[in-house]
Amino acid sequence: METINNFVGQSPQRFIKMESFKADGRDAKLIVVSGTYYDMGYLLGRELGKQLVDEVTQGYKSIKRKVAIFLRKDKNFDEELETSLHKFLPQIPYECRMEFAGIYAGCQEAGCNFSDPQLLEKFLILIELGEQECTLFAAQPPFTLGDTYQMRDLDYYKNISMGYIPTLLIRIPQNAHGQPIDNAYASIDFLSNITGGVTTGINEHGVAFSQSRGPFLKRFSYQGMPIKSLIQQVLSKTDNAVAARSFIQKNPPATAYFVIISDPKQRKDSLQLLFTGPAIHHAYEYDEQPDLSLIHYEDPQLRFYKPMDGIVYWTDMVDRRVNNAPADFFMKDFHQLLTQNAGKFSAENGLNIAQTVGNDITFITALYNTSKMEAWIAYATRKTPAHNNAFLHFNLNKYFAYKKALL
Repeated sequence: METINNFVGQSPQRFIKMESFKADGRDAKLIVVSGTYYDMGYLLGRELGKQLVDEVTQGYKSIKRKVAIFLRKDKNFDEELETSLHKFLPQIPYECRMEFAGIYAGCQEAGCNFSDPQLLEKFLILIELGEQECTLFAAQPPFTLGDTYQMRDLDYYKNISMGYIPTLLIRIPQNAHGQPIDNAYASIDFLSNITGGVTTGINEHGVAFSQSRGPFLKRFSYQGMPIKSLIQQVLSKTDNAVAARSFIQKNPPATAYFVIISDPKQRKDSLQLLFTGPAIHHAYEYDEQPDLSLIHYEDPQLRFYKPMDGIVYWTDMVDRRVNNAPADFFMKDFHQLLTQNAGKFSAENGLNIAQTVGNDITFITALYNTSKMEAWIAYATRKTPAHNNAFLHFNLNKYFAYKKALL
């Protein structure tokens, strides 16, 4: 069993490295941080204190307004968030809580305190309550020309009041003795939301995780884990899709999701489509037909799925304006679009698909080549959805290699 010292304390080899890059003219950040989970939070807070406090504070207020409208909440939403926080705290993994503690301490040392001493925890719960539908797939041969890919168009709310600072964060966990523990993993997000886990990401073994909110019978429960924390746990603890599936079954999310997990081993079980959440866990491989009766939509066009060799997929874009697709874009349309690329899929095809199915609230678009550990990422601006901005290419091997220096 891992000891508390694996998560707290100070590693003699802790470090943070930052690179700057440009994304559509904006200053963006690539961060590699390593240490105990407390260390990693502390270093982020110490080095990014003012920006982190400003971005989290501003983003929280803006997203809270959006979520309140989305959930049709009244003026008592603040009280509901307080209640949710106390119910959720026991479900937040210890690693995450230690990272929060480190961030608070690091920001304080930088002279930048949060006005609310539990703002990071509240932000995590707010994100859980306000998750949106997304478009995702994972593919391997015979669908692709040779490599394994995963894509996620992450949809969220428009015109959020924040700095829209694109961030690629790589965490390399250590114990208090400076020894690496768990997997190194990358998280793609904006600076305002890098705390509390992972929004979408990939680990050093090529395990990638994408999700979309699921309309199942039991939508929400305080007994499950916040999705960002769960993604972080899966990426840090597992090295293949089957292990990830098993981990999720034992540690279900608090909210219902369609989840796609993939690894680059290119076995039949390397691609997994999950219907998962409170009181539900069903897993399907690429040649299996999901039980669509589990999906609680009245419109049958939203309950379509046809298995395809070498790919699992999902989309859910109700009442959204899709970029280059028909006005009404349903699962059947997505299946047809994917069919046109069967047997010849490459990174170029993946980017074309991402641009085709992106819509007016696409927040982040990420395409991974999990065989070669490459990522193409596009970030939204306040006025332009992600898929209409430039895709930036990253070789993740370069950053995961920092772990070798600890061995």
